[in-house]
Amino acid sequence: MFLPWSDAPNPPRFQPLVTRGLIAINVLVWFVLLQSNDYQAVLQEYGHKATRPALLTLFTSMFLHADVVHLAGNMLFLWIYGDNVEHRFGRWRFLVVYLVCGVAATLAFSLLTPASDLPMVGASGAISGVLGAYFLMFPRNKVRVLVVLLPFLLRSFEVPARIVLGAYVVLDNLLPVVLGLQSGVAYGAHLGGFFAGLGIGAVVEWSVARRHAPNLWTPAGRARMHIDVAEQFLARGQYATALQHFWRAAQVDPGGAAGQHAEQRLRELRW
Repeated sequence: MFLPWSDAPNPPRFQPLVTRGLIAINVLVWFVLLQSNDYQAVLQEYGHKATRPALLTLFTSMFLHADVVHLAGNMLFLWIYGDNVEHRFGRWRFLVVYLVCGVAATLAFSLLTPASDLPMVGASGAISGVLGAYFLMFPRNKVRVLVVLLPFLLRSFEVPARIVLGAYVVLDNLLPVVLGLQSGVAYGAHLGGFFAGLGIGAVVEWSVARRHAPNLWTPAGRARMHIDVAEQFLARGQYATALQHFWRAAQVDPGGAAGQHAEQRLRELRW
């Protein structure tokens, strides 16, 4: 068994409030619905069915889970990958992207299985969108994977995030679709969510890069370039190199807005 359990680096001193809130809502819904006299009836009513689509179930379905294992697996993946993506998008934009990817995942499932009358439930489509954005935005991150081959092996390895996520897309989802394998897993939803997140992440990264492309002919532009590089090194945990670039930005644009911002970041990092 191969089980991802954490990633690195993570944004320092950032509180992923939306990620935690989504986890709390999913867990709360699970416990509340456990009190229902007929849990399966709730899934039938509020899960999304390809043969009977409804606007309401596009959203309610992504907060329902078939069982506790289904819930735990999804929340683990959201916990691992959500904080970095939330930090990069910003809290409210992250929430919107999460919901949009969840809807896209459900629609993809319906397109691939138009005759299915089984209710699709689970946050995995929306979380796959988070994975797609993570795949694009954090190419150098590592994922810690627990390898369990009892009684021979129980060990954690650091694996490049793109290898882990690439295996998730190709081996766990795309290959079963190509081979026509039948199971209770919504492969189409996972693929739809992943590529929706990948596309949204690409558009956001491109627009941000275009808007903030520095003019290197000016001191302010050179300072912003050093600040951007510093933030990238900081996200990777390379603090000494990040501090050097913040210091250079402050020296290049003394008294300017970019230089003052660099000085502020140096103070925040207690340098």
